Amino acid sequence: MASTSSASGSLFSFSGLGSGFSTDSILEKMMDVEKAPIAGFQKRQASVTQEQSAWRTINTRVLGMGTAADKLKSDDLYATRQAVSSNTDVLTATVGTGSAVGNFSVSVESLAQNHQQVSQGFAAQDAVVGTGSITIKVGAASFNPITIDSTNNTLTGIRDAINKANPGVTASIIDAGESAGANRYRLSLNSNTSGTAGKIDANFSLGGSSPAMTDMTAAQDAHIKLGTGTNAVDVYSSTNTVTGAIDGVTMNLNSAKPGTTVNVRLSQNTAPVREAVQNFLDQYNSLSDSFNSNNSYDKTTQTSGVLFGNSVLQNLQGDVFSKVTNSRTIKGTSMNSLSSIGISVDDKGKLAITDNAAFEKALAKPDEMKKLFADRDNGIATNIRTFVDQQTSVVSGSLTLEDKRLTAQYDDLTASIERTQAKADRTEQRLKEIFLNLETALSSIKSQGAAISAQLGGLSSSSSSSSKSSS
Repeated sequence: MASTSSASGSLFSFSGLGSGFSTDSILEKMMDVEKAPIAGFQKRQASVTQEQSAWRTINTRVLGMGTAADKLKSDDLYATRQAVSSNTDVLTATVGTGSAVGNFSVSVESLAQNHQQVSQGFAAQDAVVGTGSITIKVGAASFNPITIDSTNNTLTGIRDAINKANPGVTASIIDAGESAGANRYRLSLNSNTSGTAGKIDANFSLGGSSPAMTDMTAAQDAHIKLGTGTNAVDVYSSTNTVTGAIDGVTMNLNSAKPGTTVNVRLSQNTAPVREAVQNFLDQYNSLSDSFNSNNSYDKTTQTSGVLFGNSVLQNLQGDVFSKVTNSRTIKGTSMNSLSSIGISVDDKGKLAITDNAAFEKALAKPDEMKKLFADRDNGIATNIRTFVDQQTSVVSGSLTLEDKRLTAQYDDLTASIERTQAKADRTEQRLKEIFLNLETALSSIKSQGAAISAQLGGLSSSSSSSSKSSS
């Protein structure tokens, strides 16, 4: 045949031998024209993707600013206190939120001690003692008697029996060394509860050489004095952690220095407030950067931001700027704007603490600063939280609606691509069938022409032979 074709499903390939034309090349160029709109759709999809990415970044930064604003609305933030001890070798202190500020004089007269008792000496750990029972009380707590019989009537056996019963003490054996001779080993009881509340009362009702317990360390409560002179207040604690002596303060006693006064200063801790304000400014500035970069235009390069000229973005930028920087009327404070506490805005719309003296002065008035940010009606953080909730609402928020709009655009473009591709596929199939039929017809015509030419050639030869014979 003058033309060849191959089929794989509905796909065809042509050589063009029948027509003399490159039918594959012709078909390819026709399909390029048919599919040309797809490139435009894909380009628009790339643009939509860029816009959606920009909006989602803005949404993330709006939410970040909202979280920072919520921190500035917290009551605990402005009630944070710090405790400073003038002698941390003697005591350290921590303080909760809302505690009163002031200076307190404290002296540590004694530390709390766990009661410890020790027995007389024994020559060996397995020295045999009598049998019977042991009863132990710790403070007001009583425990069941401990039985000592022939299976455990040694110093080691008594120790293990006591520890197994767990009667509020820990038993051990003290090794005084070889030089102690026959008194080398002693049974020791250590109260698990510190202070006088952990006083041990042990009764060994054993025959033979029963352990006789005497105090090695007396039970003792911690003792501090608040104030100085005859009106100082004595405070006792069963542990070396004293709570409640000063409202909201916990003191950890490290050493006893009778008569030595330690100053414990309680003051407002301004660091968390400063940190929270700075975090809010950082979050705002991050959002401002997103607004500026996406709405920018470079005259030199004639390039623009992804959302240049977008009215929704411009309205958002203006709205959040006014909510953060505008002056407002708030009862009970002269702080009515960020500028009133030393925060200013630069020519790019970014905020910074530029007057540290004014800011420190504001920090020293936590109640007023709290009103500036957290006032129920006009507080900066309050207004920002409202703004964030409105703009990110899943029903009517402008950020949500922009995302939905762009998603719909992308989906419409995907549908357009699919329709165009499907139409092109149908056209290609139709054209391939036309070209195949054309090639087949042309090939057939050529074959018929060749046969006719051959027949005519035969007739001509036969005629010539007949003429020669006649002559």
